[in-house]
Amino acid sequence: MKRHPVVETVLLLVALLVSVAAVSAQVDSDPVGLFQQFVEARNQGSVARAVALFTDDGLFQGGECQPCVDKQALQHEVERRVAEHQHTIVTSGQVSETTASVRIEWTSDSVRDLAQQARLEGFERLVSLVDVEVRGDRLASVSLRLDLTDPQTAAFRRAQQADLVAAPVRAFFDARSRGDATAALELFAEDAVYEGVGLCGGVSGAPPCVGKSAIAPEIERLIGGSNPTVIGTEVSSNVVTVRYEVRGAGPHAAGVERIINVVTAEVQGGKITSFHVENDTSDLRQPPSWRSAGRRPPGPRSLTPSMPR
Repeated sequence: MKRHPVVETVLLLVALLVSVAAVSAQVDSDPVGLFQQFVEARNQGSVARAVALFTDDGLFQGGECQPCVDKQALQHEVERRVAEHQHTIVTSGQVSETTASVRIEWTSDSVRDLAQQARLEGFERLVSLVDVEVRGDRLASVSLRLDLTDPQTAAFRRAQQADLVAAPVRAFFDARSRGDATAALELFAEDAVYEGVGLCGGVSGAPPCVGKSAIAPEIERLIGGSNPTVIGTEVSSNVVTVRYEVRGAGPHAAGVERIINVVTAEVQGGKITSFHVENDTSDLRQPPSWRSAGRRPPGPRSLTPSMPR
């Protein structure tokens, strides 16, 4: 039977449309391709376009999403990353039906800031591994984790962990500098031990202060004194060592321009559990009498308004 040319043309068009639709569906459901679209939208600052690539119940795990399971929360996370000027490059991907394992390289403002603060030599970017799952033409799940086998990423992670340990001690000095005794005290654990050169210990024989209520008067005393300037911070496990400088009436009364103190603090669960302050006796600009072995500045029995703090 001879086919009419019009019928053959119609059948050819139908076959072509079916083929195009199949290819299009295959491309749309490609996990790596869809994730690449998400990355490009976020890199370009298009929050709405990035969020629209997810299903309504899509899951995103990474950053401040632990996890985010709705589009409103996802939008906040994408906005945060855009504001941070996060830039991501997809370097590879392996697809298995509707899932994929993707490798990305990325950086952001806060990443660069911490790397610079920690003096990470040669640091350029982080590497993350991403598990992607799609449903139809939408992302159903995206889960990111740092690739700690990458040397740069591992070094950054160590610096990040040290920064978290140091955070409450750093916040204490910030609160003290701005005169906020309440905020400074809140950074201590309920049963924290404070031993310093003022009301809580010292050569006078006063015992260390134990508990926030006992520590509060010493913090009030510090707030009323000279502002400290932090000149060095080191972290080892959960121990934070801070060297800081004090200038003003107290050091001038002792006949020096400034005094260096050293804090050794222990941190547990984001709270300061132990806080020990002493003068840096290795500093040749300290008053000579304070550099004697085992000596500290006057304790509470000889406390004066000009006492270094």
